[in-house]
Amino acid sequence: MKPQTTENVPLNPVVRGLLFALGIISLVLASVTVVIRGIPTTPFLLMAVACFSHSSPRMHSYITNHKVFGPFLADLKSGRGMSIKAKVRIFLIASLSIGLTAVFLVSALWLRIFLFSLIVVKAIVLIWIIPTKQESTPNELLKLQDE
Repeated sequence: MKPQTTENVPLNPVVRGLLFALGIISLVLASVTVVIRGIPTTPFLLMAVACFSHSSPRMHSYITNHKVFGPFLADLKSGRGMSIKAKVRIFLIASLSIGLTAVFLVSALWLRIFLFSLIVVKAIVLIWIIPTKQESTPNELLKLQDE
């Protein structure tokens, strides 16, 4: 992807500085959540991209071309969504961590109900809101290489 022009960058240096700092914090949190399973990476990653798009074209270009985050962001931006494998993995890990927390660490019934309802919301979001990326067949990949 091409680096973004400075047309979208606010002129106020204080706003740019605050957005840049928030982008760095979000990027660090996104990086940490890649390692610590069960915590969603996407919100932090999208926050970082949004902040950098208005504060630093260089960092925006870096994150959108990153070897780990870049393809994921490109799929989300184009509307292709997530693979079924990623959806299942995310759902299982998040459900397991939230479920174990609800069963073993929470004694208040209302909080347990809330945590289990989060699992249901996560399933709804993954199934009906986030599009499922269609896996490419070998023939489709060969056609793309020829173009």
